[in-house]
Amino acid sequence: MTFDQQTIGVSRRRVLQTGAVAITTAGISGLAAANRGGGVTKQTEDVYGPMLELADDYEDLTDCEDTGDRSVYENNGAILRRNPNSISAMVSIDTPEPGTYCYADGDTAVAEAGPPEGFTLWLFTFDEEQGGFDPDDPDEGPFPWSGAFFIAGHIVGGPNLNLSGQISRQTEPFGGFPLENPNVEVHLAVAPHGALDPAIMPEQIQTPAGTPGHWWVSFFDEE
Repeated sequence: MTFDQQTIGVSRRRVLQTGAVAITTAGISGLAAANRGGGVTKQTEDVYGPMLELADDYEDLTDCEDTGDRSVYENNGAILRRNPNSISAMVSIDTPEPGTYCYADGDTAVAEAGPPEGFTLWLFTFDEEQGGFDPDDPDEGPFPWSGAFFIAGHIVGGPNLNLSGQISRQTEPFGGFPLENPNVEVHLAVAPHGALDPAIMPEQIQTPAGTPGHWWVSFFDEE
């Protein structure tokens, strides 16, 4: 499975923000706490919950309703650090309670509740200079983002979900272009993969799952 236009389903630079009525101009940048020192910039942002909720009359964990908006799930739950050659990302939130949210379904996601459950962290870059076409396959695209990167994946059974990692100019993207400018706009996304299934490990925590509506997200303005 790859990130493609059909998977995202929204226009460029709105990939994760669509319908996020709680995210105003102040919400995307005014909530950030940026610190500079030693060539490193630190930004802190809130993490917003999914736009999909379980339907009132659901029969399984994939019966979803689109709420059309996002609300804050964890204050200051995401941190981005940038230097001239790389970006490091960390998301620390309360582990979503099994069975209370809308589950993705697919080759590397299980629409069953744990615990334990799998989650992955993804980083999307938005670089106007790069555009939105896959450099290895120009016929594939355009994408609403310029690069999509796998950051981390874990199976979690406890109360805290911590995902972190780093990309550099040498990191191979999961889709799109490699990192060229570490100061571009960045979106982070935590994707749910459902109950642990040994039969699909380690892919269960190394590949995409769901759509933007399923994800917990955070938004970072360009520096």
